[in-house]
Amino acid sequence: MRDALINAWVDLLAFISAVASIVTGYILWFYFPLGSGRGSMDLITVSYQTWYDLHFYASTLFVILIAVHLILHYRWIRKLRPMLMSKK
Repeated sequence: MRDALINAWVDLLAFISAVASIVTGYILWFYFPLGSGRGSMDLITVSYQTWYDLHFYASTLFVILIAVHLILHYRWIRKLRPMLMSKK
């Protein structure tokens, strides 16, 4: 039961960080386009650099959590390989 709870928390945090990365990436792409002098612009009184930092940290957290997710499911992944390689 404890492993399932850890997996659920890792998956939930990975989902939240992925959504944060998508939202901040869209804001950076749509509101601060290249060549717009974006360094001096603000959105909701939040500067470009802050949006960029949020995007960077959310994306980094997502990658780390996916690595943890894969480590937690290592035994399942090992068992999956022979099933995919076998010819039935």
